[in-house]
Amino acid sequence: QALSLDAIADAARLELALDAAEIGSFDLDGETYRLRWDDRLVALFGYDRAKRHILHTQQVIIVEGYTDVMAMHAAGHTNTVGVCGTGFNDVVPLGTLWK
Repeated sequence: QALSLDAIADAARLELALDAAEIGSFDLDGETYRLRWDDRLVALFGYDRAKRHILHTQQVIIVEGYTDVMAMHAAGHTNTVGVCGTGFNDVVPLGTLWK
C-alpha cells in the first residue's frame, strides 16, 4: 500500500509540474504504436489548429517551435505544426497522426 501512496504522490507532483510549465504529455502504446496526447500537448505542437487544414490540403509544414507555428499561422499557413526540438519520426511513427 505504501507503493500505491508513493505512486499517487508522484502522479500528483507530475501533474502540478505539467500545469506549471503549461506543457502536456503523451503515452505511446508499444504494441500498437498508438499515440495518445493530452490537450495541452496537442495545442503546443499546433495540431489542434492545423489538423483540418492538413487533411484538406494533404500537405503539412513542419517547423521547429511553437513560436514558429504561431508566426506561420498568423501568416496564413494554417497547415503548420511544430516539433519543438523533438525528433519527429522518433515520437510519431509517420502516417499515424490522424488515422
